Amino acid sequence: MEKAHLAELEEHFRKVGRNQARAAAEEAREAKLQAQRDAKQKAIWDGACTKIQSLWRGYWTRKHLAELLPKKKKGKGKGKGGKKKKKK
Repeated sequence: MEKAHLAELEEHFRKVGRNQARAAAEEAREAKLQAQRDAKQKAIWDGACTKIQSLWRGYWTRKHLAELLPKKKKGKGKGKGGKKKKKK
């Protein structure tokens, strides 16, 4: 009777152990997949952030370029330029 009960309990705990091992493996697999998805999403966000930052820096630089460069002196223009044609 005790041997039968002992065998029953051993079988039960083997099943429990297998289920726990299976659940742990499944959790590890899910964690790995989630890490891959997170890495892919991070790469997308990093690319988008880089693009936004480069656009902003270009815009800001073009907008403030006149302030950053030394001012040019205004001189006489060259006019039309070239030789004047004689009238007949």
